[in-house]
This record gives sequence, C-alpha cells and structure tokens, in this order.
Amino acid sequence: MAESRFREALAILGVGLGADHPRLVRVRISLAIALHGQARFAEALEDLAAALEIDRQAGRADHPEVGVLQSCRGSTLLALGRYAEADQAFEQALAIFERNFGPDDLELTRPLTSRGSVATREGRYADAIAFHQRALAIGEAKLGSNHPLVAQFLNNIAGVYWNLGALDDAQRYAERAHAIREALLPPTHPELAQSYRSLGILAEERHDQTAAEAQYRKALAAYEASSGPNHPDVAIVLWRLAGLLRDQERVDEALAFAARALAIGEGTPLQQHSDFATNVEIYGTLLAQDGDCDAALAQYDRARAIQAAALGEGHPLVAHTDLMRASALTALGRNSEARALALAVEQAGREHLLLTARAMPEELALDYQSTRESGLDLLLQLSAESDTEPSPEEIAEAWNAVVLSRGLISEEMARRHRAYNSDPIDDGARHAHARAVERYVRLLVEGPSDDPASFRAALDSARVERDRSERALLDGSPSLRAEIQRARAGFTELLAALPRDAALVSFVRYDGLAESGDTPRDDRATAAACTGKSDGQRYLAFLQVGPNAPPLQFALGSAAEIDLLVERWRAETIHPVARGTEVAREAAYARAAADLAARIWVPIRTQLGTTRRLFIVPDGSLHGLAFAALPGVTTPFAIEEGFSFQSLNAERDLLPTEARPAARARFLALADPDYDLDPRRRAPAASPEFPSGGAFSLFRGERAHCPEFERVRWDRLPQTRREVEEVSAIWKETHEAGPHQVEILSGSRASEAVFKAEAPGSVFLHLATHGFFLGADCAIGSDDQRGIGGLVGEPAPAAPPAPGASASESARSLQLAGLVLAGANHRADAGPEVEDGILSAEEIAALDLRTVQLAVLSACDTGLGQPRPGEGLLGLRRALQIAGAQSVVMSLWSIEDTATRAWMEHLYRARFTQERDIPASVAAASLAILADRRAAGRTDHPFYWAAFLASGNWR
Repeated sequence: MAESRFREALAILGVGLGADHPRLVRVRISLAIALHGQARFAEALEDLAAALEIDRQAGRADHPEVGVLQSCRGSTLLALGRYAEADQAFEQALAIFERNFGPDDLELTRPLTSRGSVATREGRYADAIAFHQRALAIGEAKLGSNHPLVAQFLNNIAGVYWNLGALDDAQRYAERAHAIREALLPPTHPELAQSYRSLGILAEERHDQTAAEAQYRKALAAYEASSGPNHPDVAIVLWRLAGLLRDQERVDEALAFAARALAIGEGTPLQQHSDFATNVEIYGTLLAQDGDCDAALAQYDRARAIQAAALGEGHPLVAHTDLMRASALTALGRNSEARALALAVEQAGREHLLLTARAMPEELALDYQSTRESGLDLLLQLSAESDTEPSPEEIAEAWNAVVLSRGLISEEMARRHRAYNSDPIDDGARHAHARAVERYVRLLVEGPSDDPASFRAALDSARVERDRSERALLDGSPSLRAEIQRARAGFTELLAALPRDAALVSFVRYDGLAESGDTPRDDRATAAACTGKSDGQRYLAFLQVGPNAPPLQFALGSAAEIDLLVERWRAETIHPVARGTEVAREAAYARAAADLAARIWVPIRTQLGTTRRLFIVPDGSLHGLAFAALPGVTTPFAIEEGFSFQSLNAERDLLPTEARPAARARFLALADPDYDLDPRRRAPAASPEFPSGGAFSLFRGERAHCPEFERVRWDRLPQTRREVEEVSAIWKETHEAGPHQVEILSGSRASEAVFKAEAPGSVFLHLATHGFFLGADCAIGSDDQRGIGGLVGEPAPAAPPAPGASASESARSLQLAGLVLAGANHRADAGPEVEDGILSAEEIAALDLRTVQLAVLSACDTGLGQPRPGEGLLGLRRALQIAGAQSVVMSLWSIEDTATRAWMEHLYRARFTQERDIPASVAAASLAILADRRAAGRTDHPFYWAAFLASGNWR
C-alpha cells in the first residue's frame, strides 16, 4: 500500500513539477525506505541514486537532505553486505551534518551509530566503540541520561563489547539500556524486545541457560506483538531459541523454532543472503542432532551453495559449512570424502589466518588463531579413531596438516619484527603489498554486492594483485623469501632434514569424537559424529624414526587423564628433597613417572630400536615434562640409556637455519643484578663498540598488573657471578676471545637498558638471574630455590586455555613471564619512561637477536609459559624465538643456585670443549650431575639434574 502511494505521488509531482524537481527527493527517500522494509534492496538503491542525482543537479550537494539520503543509502548497502560502500556513505552523511549543524548536534548520532555498526561487522572494534561513545555523549548532553535513544546507544556499545568477549562491560551497558527502556516503554515495544534479546545473549554467554531462555521468550513475545509473527526480528529470536534448546538437547522444541524461523525467510530475497544460509546450517545441525544425517547433509549442501554464491569459495563461512558437511559424511561412513573435505577446510582456514594475521596485532592474531575454521580435529579423529588402521600415506597426510598448522603466528611475528632490520626493502614495494593485502582481506570480510559475479571478479583481481605485490616484495629480500619458503615447509621437507640416527616425535592435542548410545532412533554416537561433537580432548603422537621408515601414530587417549598424570609427575619432581625423606620421595617419584611413561613414552620407546637422539614437539601439559627423567628399561632414567632430547616449538624448528653474521663473536653474560638499585638513577651507558641493534631495541612492553607480583622482593644471587666467570672462561679457551668479546653485566649494569643495548650483535647469551612465570592467575610459588624468588603458577604448564580465551589473556601471558634485572625491587618507583627492572617476554620479543646462536637462561621457570593450541608456549622461549635467537637452554622448575652453577659448567665444557651438539651437551651436563650426586651418596632425584632442556636449532 505505501509503495503504491509513493509511486503515485512521484507520478503526480513529476507531471506538475518535472522529474528533476527537488520536492521529489523526499518522496523517493520514503519509497526507498518502504522498499528496504520489504528487503528489495536493489530497487531501493535505484531510487536513492535518482534522488542523489536530483540534488546534485540542483547544486545541493551539501544540503542536510543529502545527508539523510546518504544515511539511507548506507543502510541499504549495509543490508547487502557491502560494508566499505556503506561506511563511505555514512561518513559522507556525518560530514554533511557536521558542516550544517556543528559537532555536537543530535543529528550526528545516526551516521555515528551506523559507522559503529559497520566497524563492528568488520572487526574494527576500537573504531566501533569510539563511534558509539561519541553518539552516547551527544545523546546524554542533549536528551539526558534516561531517554530511549540513549538506551539505544548504550545497547550498541554493549554489542561491541560482546563481540570483543568483554562480558562484564557488555553486561553493564546492556543493563543500563534495559533499565531506561523498562521505565519508559510499554512491555511490547520493539526496543524493549531488543533489550530482552541482548540480555538473553549475555546470559547464554555466561552459561545461564535458564535466564537466557526467559529473556528470549520475552523478546519473542514483544516482537510478535509489535511487528507481527513473520518479521525478520522474530526470526532472529527464533534462531537464538533454537540454538539454545539445541545445546540442551531439547531437539524437538528446537526443530520447531528453527522450522518456523526458516519459513519466515523462504520465498523472500533474504533467502539468497549469507545470514539465511547460516540459519539453514543451524537447521541442519538440529537434524543431525536428531540423528538424521542424510537430511542434515542436504541442508548443509543448500547452505553451502548460498554462501559460495554470495561470499565466494574462499570465505570462512563457506569453510565452516564444509566442516559440518565433513562431519555428516563421517557419520555416514563416507570417510574418504570427509578426509578430503577436512583437508580443504584446514588449508582454507590456515591461508585465511596467515592473510588476516598480517594486519593484526599479535594478541588479536592469537585470538583469531584459536577460533579460526580448522579441519584438523576431524582429520585427526579420522586418523586415530576410525575402525580401519590408517595407511602410512594417510598418517603422513594428517601429520603434514599438523606441521603446517603449528607456529603460524610466531613465525608471522618474527617476520614482522625482523622486517625492519633485514635486507633493505623498497618502501614502495612494502606499502604496495600492504595495500594489496588490505584490499583483498577487506573484500573477503565485506562479502558480495547484489551482483555476485562482479564481486568474484573483484576478489580474483585483488588476489592477483596481492600475489604480484608479494613477488615484488620477495624479489627484493632474500632473507624474507627464505623465511616464507621455510614457513611453507611440510612433512616431506622435514624428512630431508631429519638426521639418519634420530627420531622425530610430535604430540598433538585434539578434540576427540563423542561416543555413546545404542538404539537406532536415538543413536547418540551417530548424532555426535554428524554434528562434530566432542566428548573431550585427546592426545595423539606421531613418530618418524630416521628419514626412510614409514611414519607411525599412537592414540594416547584422554587428555584429561594424561594431564593429571603430568600434574602428579610435576608435583613429585619440582620440589627439593628434605633430609630423611629421600627413600620415600624417590619411590613416590618412580611410581608417578612409571604411570605417566606407560601412557606417553613406552609405546614410542618400543618402536625406536637403537635410535637414541630424539626431537620432541610437545603439546598441552607435555610442555612441562622432562622426558630425560622418565624411566628407562634397565636403568632408573631414560637419559642413562643414551637418550638425548631436544624440544621443538614446532616441527619446522628441525629445518636448518643460519644466524645472522655478527661483527664479532661476542659472549654476553648477565649475573647478580642489584635488585635494590634505585630505578631513577641513570643506567651506565652501553659499550660504544656494540651500539643498539635496531629499531626495536628500546621497546617497552606494558607492565604486568598483578597485586601479588607487586609485593615480591628478590635477594642477590652471588653464586651467579662465579657461574658466569667460570662459563665465560670456558668460552674464552675455545674462541680466542679478544678485548670486548666477553662482556659481563652485573650489579647496576645488569639492567634492562644496558641489556637491551648490548644483547643485539652478541653470539652467545648467558643470563643468570631470577626468572618467573606467573600464569594467568598470578600465583606465587616458594622462594627456597634458585629463584629464585620463585614465581610460578601451579600446575605449570597445564592444558591450553578454553576455546575463545580472550586476546587480553594472550597479551598478559607475554607480560607475566620474564627475567628480573637491576632495580626490580623498586619497580613501583619507576616512572612511565624509566625501566622498572622487569624484562618481560614481550620486551624480549621486540629485540633484534638474530646473531644469537645460543641463549642460556640460567634462571628458574624460564621454560614455562601459557600453552596455546598450535602456538606452543607463550613465554620466554617463544619470545627469544621471535627475536631471532637460534637455540635456547631453559628450565622447567626452580633449582638450587649451587646446583645450577655446576650444571652450567658441565654444559659449556660439553658444548665448547668437547664440541657436542646442543641436546648432547644438555644430556652430558645432566648425566654429570647425576653421577656426581650418586658418587657423593646423595639422592638422584630428578629435581637436582633434570630441570634444564634445550629448544630450537639443535646444531
């Protein structure tokens, strides 16, 4: 009815005033709004374009009416998923309103709110909050704090915080919005319905399903009363209810809601939209949960066809639907098809991660890495849990996917940090590549216009330009080209790098397939497989003995059980043995070690034959395990049977790398810092022979805010001075060191500023001081060991964070691990521009340490960190790897000052005097301490000799 009236008005005015009269503009805007309400977006855009042309010809380009036109145009483009064009239209509207009304007029809140919506959809959350906060400030200033429009602004901010995972902030704003609306609006008002929906979403996020359902039902009733039973807002709430009930396994109720929601969109232009495809997929998951995998697969296929047409083949939503299709194929026994699809999903998700990570800060990249689409879990399920034994080719295929998925963000951050200190790269080439990547990513995020063919052509063009600009960039940088090539290395390249007398062991933690149920109608195992549902995480181990044998795999079972065994092993390992308790402690340790070894070590050891050199890629809690201390067959410990162990953060660490040539072979040692140094005193200047090593050497990370940590004070470590004198003497004997080639920083010179200036350009680093890893809970351990003032979160390291762990947790893990340097006891007195004596992992990662062949962290807990799926540990070892250090020797727990000094002397003699490789040198040092303790009649408990391990380049 409204449409016909508006068209009739256009015809009458056109005859009386002419088709280009400005009075027609308002009618065309009204008609466009009516068409928009019917989801006839292309027609709405045509009318808005005609209205804009009228204003242009009338010379009214800066008229407020044009601002209204651009706002309407932006809303229509937003509905079509054309985010960049929509944002541009809203930006133009905002500028017109500012010029006409000033910066604080209420009229500005509409385009500000709209720009916030676009920014939220594109993941530009900081921009979104800024737009919405400005709208809120204007609204409160003009309308007061209790107006319905102010409530809308508050609700918008809550939505952004919800997207960020900041649930407390989201709840605060949503409740403020709801309180205003509840006081002013009738119970069936659509804005109050929106508040009910927002509070329901937040309750669901907090796993309060009862509260969430109550809020959703209120929202549904309000929307039905205000907008009718077939409005799109009604469908949105129906889908929320369907998903909530699905999670509670109330499948019949959920199916009813989903079917009704689906019917609202059927037969309308919305059924070709990607949002509709998502709803089709949800309906498929409900059918799958009901055990009807054939019907579910049909819905997944339909959803995928809509998404591929609307978004293109490379979009993450398409990959997500493909993963659901693969799960259904698995449940139907079509494993070969499922495996191929899982591999394709994993490749698509990996490529999208690598692409988007280039434009993200590290914490956001890590957050996205943990939530990106991955076919890896399903691929590992098919490899480890299917009824048929996988072939060597299938094992290699699954392992190759694991190899390619590990350490992606670490490598990207390392490339990014080193880009400013490597080969000279033309700024024009660098910026051209950045622009090409940004354009390609933006197109992927935006999705298509109303012309899918044009969108795909634009995406193909952007992809070609991205590849061309990358080739130009790599042509100008041999080192960057080598790093890119290394990042793409897979299982085949690893075989070529594996020594003939060595074995590679890779552990991987994955979501296992749920199993239960008997009856055909309620076949829960089939339903679980069809939905990809997991009943918990499991460990799988891959083994390659020498480069020519076929690869093997071992399904190790429940990760929860193994993590408990590791926790028990660490509890029996990481504390000193009190006098009189030696026999009991050794027996308790032997039992814990035997139980753990039976699950994760014995199956592997039986396949090794005579191979004794092992490279191990741990995962999850296994990062905190010293394999050398597990039991041998004929000896108390595996290390006594000739085994040496090198830890790798990712399998690609096995590939040969070369350190950047240093001007001189310099040994830099740091020991016995003056922790009581007043940080406000100026630190001694850096040695003029070795100036600062690059753009990042003065980087300061954020300081950790942890109340328990702030109270800790550290005692001096006088033994560390003797330690560095002894090991530097060994180094001098074998390196013909000249003046300034051995530098020892101690006392006041063992400070952050001096270390940051001196470390770049060194070949060997030996850092003997307190070390710490707090973990996410800031827990403080004991201080009776070399520590070392001992800070550690127990048990450490544990399982990876739950899916969806926030980016702020990732960032904190880089701040809550580090080394303690001069002035640390007065860190509270340090101003914002003064080093505080705490050298965090974040600060270390920003240094240029590409000349460092070996970094020895003679401090406690330096091998610990926060496990991150696919990325290893976030902590000191990863920080040094990003900074460019080739190899790291580090500790898994706090050990005594004197014992550390003795162990380090043996390490350096094995490495430099006997010229052993790094893992063999570590093994020699541990065996020497073990023999010395037995000869002296003291306990051989692993606490005293097994804390240190090597990671990185073994050569």
